[in-house]
Amino acid sequence: METELLKTILLIATHILVFIGGFLSRKFTLTKKEKIDHSAKLQETSNKLNDALNNKYQIFTLALNNYININKNPDGNDFYKIATTGDSYFEQIRSICDSVLSENVDKNTVKNTFIPKIVETIEKILPKYYETLQEIAKKQSLNFDGKLEEKKYKSIYEVYRSRNK
Repeated sequence: METELLKTILLIATHILVFIGGFLSRKFTLTKKEKIDHSAKLQETSNKLNDALNNKYQIFTLALNNYININKNPDGNDFYKIATTGDSYFEQIRSICDSVLSENVDKNTVKNTFIPKIVETIEKILPKYYETLQEIAKKQSLNFDGKLEEKKYKSIYEVYRSRNK
């Protein structure tokens, strides 16, 4: 009698463990279709972020180009256009870097598209942006004491430093 009870308990325990094991393995693994769908979603997110960045970049460079063309007599409006379009561009770069850090974008797009843009932003665009704003402010006697501070662009610098890992 005890043997029958023990066998029944073992049989039930085995079924429960198999069910739990199957549930857990299913929970932590993806099917081939799910992997493809996930990869497509990451690529779609990457494409949207890149399109938005390209749009912000065009607007920002247009403001810079307009300033270059009238460099002799910039006004407060030039300062405002460069400052606001630059802030918008850098906010989009920040958004991309946040997505990179949280691994919500395609790894190949990060490596081949975003990293070169992030490097250019850190090494060229940000320093030139602040230099240009200071130059306009000086010419127009505007009160501007802005300077490039890493803490304002934390996620951008974090991705920039991690690019070779």
